[in-house]
Amino acid sequence: MMQQTLYPDFLRRLTVDSKDDGKRFTVTTRIEEIETLLRESNYHLVHKGDLLLIYARQTDPTQWKVLISSHIDCVYQNCFMEDTGDYWKGTFDNSATNAALVNLMLHDKLNESVIIAFTGDEEINSCGAIEVMNTLY
Repeated sequence: MMQQTLYPDFLRRLTVDSKDDGKRFTVTTRIEEIETLLRESNYHLVHKGDLLLIYARQTDPTQWKVLISSHIDCVYQNCFMEDTGDYWKGTFDNSATNAALVNLMLHDKLNESVIIAFTGDEEINSCGAIEVMNTLY
């Protein structure tokens, strides 16, 4: 059984840098952390692309019904997360959503028909989303 991990712990681990140049990831710290966190989970990395990680519990694509997409590229130069006891402060450029998804995935709280895409280049040309589309269809 998985040791209970709290959301702030995931948030702290995923509030790290991730950059891309619109074609591929150039800084992969957050990607590596996501892969590490999910390595022993019930989720399988079903596709790793230049701007994309796709995870699923169900490896049969005919069973996939819902896609959740969350960008992992970050605009901040120095990422940090601090739990003050009363509130969290930091540079959360979507690490909050990334942490919520990883938390749900590690605790098997998503339906088996859900696949999750972590993408890059969401602010300029949406190449991560285009890569999802080209990969799935």
